[in-house]
Amino acid sequence: MMRRRYRRELYIERVDKIKELMPHACIGVDVIVGFPGESEADFADSLRFAEEMAFAHIHVFPYSGRAGTAAAGFGGQIPVPARRARAAAMETVARQTGDAVRQSFVGSTRPVLWETCERPANGSASVWSGLTDNYLRVRAAAPAGLDLENRITPTRLLSVHGDSLQGQVLVGL
Repeated sequence: MMRRRYRRELYIERVDKIKELMPHACIGVDVIVGFPGESEADFADSLRFAEEMAFAHIHVFPYSGRAGTAAAGFGGQIPVPARRARAAAMETVARQTGDAVRQSFVGSTRPVLWETCERPANGSASVWSGLTDNYLRVRAAAPAGLDLENRITPTRLLSVHGDSLQGQVLVGL
């Protein structure tokens, strides 16, 4: 009903091929929950699929009808509270699979492109935020005055903290 040009089997095949060619790839997806006609069984199947695929990132959002779109006129509209509950359930899976993926990289060293810095007023170590080559968010302390912006450095991934990894910059200190 969403007019996707692919089926589940093709998607799985492509993700498997990516992981075969790039074992450290982190796959992210956008997921709409509560699309008109989505049954409880459909939704449960989507949850299982997300768990099995072990996505690193899932951007979850509930379906919202837009005037003038075909879906706005479809039967089987899911009540808003049910859409919100499904989104919350999928976000739980997103946190679990994302945490597991991040945890699997703890102890490894990855290149990180540093983007932004939080500089404390007291002059203590700055906290940099950046992304690994496979799109995992990393935060790392660095001495005040060290500019890592737009630099790529090898970084040891030490632990998982929420939706990011704590890292240790290995060069430039």
